[in-house]
Amino acid sequence: MLTNLSLLAISKGPGFIVGPIARLLGVIYNAFFNILYGFFENNALGLAIIFFTLFIKLILTPLLYKQQSSSFKMMALQPEMNKIKAKYADKKDPASQQKMAYEMQKLQKENGVSLVGGCLPLLIQLPILYALFYIFQQPYNYVDVLGQGYAQIADAILKIPTDLRVEALYDIAIAKGVRLDLSVHSDILLLINNMTSVEWTQFYSAIGSYADSIRPLVESTIGTQQFLGLNLSFKPGFAFPGILLPIVSGLSTWGSSKILMANQPKMDSNDPAASMTKSMNIVMPIMMTVMTFSVPVGLGIYWISSNVIQIVQSLIITRILKNKQLKSKGA
Repeated sequence: MLTNLSLLAISKGPGFIVGPIARLLGVIYNAFFNILYGFFENNALGLAIIFFTLFIKLILTPLLYKQQSSSFKMMALQPEMNKIKAKYADKKDPASQQKMAYEMQKLQKENGVSLVGGCLPLLIQLPILYALFYIFQQPYNYVDVLGQGYAQIADAILKIPTDLRVEALYDIAIAKGVRLDLSVHSDILLLINNMTSVEWTQFYSAIGSYADSIRPLVESTIGTQQFLGLNLSFKPGFAFPGILLPIVSGLSTWGSSKILMANQPKMDSNDPAASMTKSMNIVMPIMMTVMTFSVPVGLGIYWISSNVIQIVQSLIITRILKNKQLKSKGA
């Protein structure tokens, strides 16, 4: 008898807001994969993430330039802003504080400093990260080769006699907290995309000789989904080599922040913004290390690649801004 129930957690899609972003990014990612797959069948999916990340970071370069340029301008204005603060140092009433804030905002506006510009790159990356979470969690929906591979596996599984098929998959589905109809192609597709190697071994043992026709399809498809020994759709886990991914994610986040701050003019240590920036440079790496444990490996690779590329971008942009600053002082 079939389990005729509804899908639960892992069937959740990106929603109507992030969905269009995921579909657009999925098309771009699939294009990179198809190009690389023609040269490297193994690891092509992971290499596609790196090239895809480079593409995204190049598109966002103007925003990063604006962010760093705004920081340089803010530092140059620091002496003038300190004068305004000193002017109202003994005036703590709301009217005086409001007037001080107005004068500081006016000074920043007149000198082309945009406070929003500093947050914009991060705000734009948030929906991208959210969309990529679904792309890497359900790559068969976005990468044609994987979609075809899993479809062939699902077709082969549906050819197994009903009672045997249900008996072989039922415990695996229940263990994952997923309820589905094992006679429906899409439901089986959802389940097999999330099966581990141990569960596949359990499944082969349960279906006997039918495994002979299914095992090669599974090995080929899952092999495409591997990168450096890790399944890009699964969480990295705490075993080697997966545990290295969160560690490198945290270190690359720290390195990116450190390089960004080291190549900017020094902030006044008494400025509250300096204290907040210093705290964020500690909190963010820790937060990204923890977060990488709970997302697909593919998203962790994207984040690490993004940090490495941003380090290079920051060094180049800083050199450009410093040269412009020196020319301006010379003039």
